Amino acid sequence: MSQPANSLRQRSCGNKLAHARELIATSRSFKELQKVLNNSGYELDNIEDVICFAKYAWWESNEFGPQEAAKIPSFSLLPGKEVIIDNIHYYVHGIVHESPISGVIVAPELKNYISNVAETFHQSKERTDYVYESGLDSSFSLHPANSMDDFIGFSTFFSRIESDLPNNLNKNTQESCRNLEWAKKRFCYEPAEMKLKTELQRGLKKIEDLIFIRAICQNYFLPPPLSIEEKTYHIQLLEQLSNLNTNYESLHIIRTLSRSKYMAHYMHTYAKQNALENLHALVGLAHESEIAFFLTEYDYVI
Repeated sequence: MSQPANSLRQRSCGNKLAHARELIATSRSFKELQKVLNNSGYELDNIEDVICFAKYAWWESNEFGPQEAAKIPSFSLLPGKEVIIDNIHYYVHGIVHESPISGVIVAPELKNYISNVAETFHQSKERTDYVYESGLDSSFSLHPANSMDDFIGFSTFFSRIESDLPNNLNKNTQESCRNLEWAKKRFCYEPAEMKLKTELQRGLKKIEDLIFIRAICQNYFLPPPLSIEEKTYHIQLLEQLSNLNTNYESLHIIRTLSRSKYMAHYMHTYAKQNALENLHALVGLAHESEIAFFLTEYDYVI
């Protein structure tokens, strides 16, 4: 029995997006992505269109039911990414910053679970330890000495990232900048934004909730290095507007990138200085993929 035409169309669209997702995951730049997408039948005339399509395809090609959410890997008690350099295992665990003002609440049982896991890493006798992003100790019971002090340390990388920003925006984009909300929407796929916000505001009660939120977050943000290049475009777009609000937004994005780069450097140095074989880092979800990427890029070393 033949399938309905709309079902076949949906499957064809799904297959095409899945193929686009593979290209996004393996591309090192938006120019490279533009070339391979256009060779696959897309017609994307400029980098801004490539970014918007990539965010759409990256989100729409995924499923977010419990069965699709990333499972806790066998190497740890928390979800995360593993990077191995010089026989040292680095584990970057994205967890949630509690923010009552934004409506993001982490239940006491999940706080206790994460705090206990961190203590397990710290007490291990197998040359294992943990470090964490500054500020997480306001929600979780973490040793002050294990903080990465990124609120202070990131400044080393701030000026470097700011000076390295390329001037990639085309003339039409520069002329069409209108206001802050427009600039934000240019780089925000709204269904993804709303899904992430809604799920965060439901609160996190158990580890499965964190796994689910992390799966959403991993597909709300493009994978590095595209996510990093996307931020450089976004910064330039904001700076075209050149007012107090957009300057604040631009500085915030540079600060986030700088902190990710600094935390990768800190992990590398901490593991070497303490002769560790395993180092776990507890960080905000938005930093996880960037830190894992920067750990493999040796230009971050001072």
